[in-house]
Amino acid sequence: MTGLYVAAKPLSPENYYFEIEIVDPGNCSCIAMGIVPDKYPLDAAPGWRAYSVGYHADDGCIYKESGENGIPFGAKCNIGDIMGCGIQFSKSEEERRKLDPDVQVLFTRNGKEVGTVTVPYPPGGLYPAVGMESDGAKVRLILDAEWQYELHASNLDGLTPSYPGSSPIHNPPVPFVHHIGGLYPNKMIVIHGIPFPNPSRFTVYIQQGNHHEPHEIAMCVDSRFWFNNETNTLVRNHKQGGWGSEERTVPYFPFAPNVPFEMTILVEHNHFTIAINNQHMFEFHHRLHPVAKYDMIRIDGDVRLTQVRFQG
Repeated sequence: MTGLYVAAKPLSPENYYFEIEIVDPGNCSCIAMGIVPDKYPLDAAPGWRAYSVGYHADDGCIYKESGENGIPFGAKCNIGDIMGCGIQFSKSEEERRKLDPDVQVLFTRNGKEVGTVTVPYPPGGLYPAVGMESDGAKVRLILDAEWQYELHASNLDGLTPSYPGSSPIHNPPVPFVHHIGGLYPNKMIVIHGIPFPNPSRFTVYIQQGNHHEPHEIAMCVDSRFWFNNETNTLVRNHKQGGWGSEERTVPYFPFAPNVPFEMTILVEHNHFTIAINNQHMFEFHHRLHPVAKYDMIRIDGDVRLTQVRFQG
């Protein structure tokens, strides 16, 4: 492996799950994620050594305590896919050690369970790990905001943390789908972008899960330049199985083709507050509860994103 990231703290009943998003698979998609013991060698992929297991993006195989003979496990993963890994802690740490030396490790792909693997649990615990052996590969690491960690491999320039208050995401591709860790008061999402020269529409979804127009969408903001004979219309709605009633009233249409904009979405106790170019534009009351379960943002349509960041 050309580089391995190992978190500074092991998974625990409080912080038991993490994800990566593949931003760029590089030249061969050789990206692996999983869990490893303390003092794991930095030139080995997750799953290649004792007490470790890893899900590998390039072949969809699981590797458990061996670098040979990966076992077919799930689908291959590529750009935009989100791979997740966690430990199913069923008891307190002290009770678990007394009763069972093994743990069940769960892997997910794009929010859906791929499968579980049983691995022995070492005395020092099991740590989140990401390995890359693919020129140009970039992944986004999704951890709990309170989970402090450090990088143990200096050559993982493509690995960046993503959590509220983390570094901005520059020039992401569209459609842009990203984990936001749930909604809560004072959380803020700031979107910088440029509509296409001849746009039809672009849309921002705050939703549950990462699918296009899933069953539940807490808020959809649809900016229509020219769509279904509508011009310069800003439509807001929610979805729970079917779409709700639309809201359209705004002081003015704030976007123009090929002109940069900044959209700020502020989560408040009873509603979202949206400002565009530092001007208050509208409020959208929470129609679905609890809002904490809405964990993804999706942006698609005729727009080029230059920066997205999360605060609060």
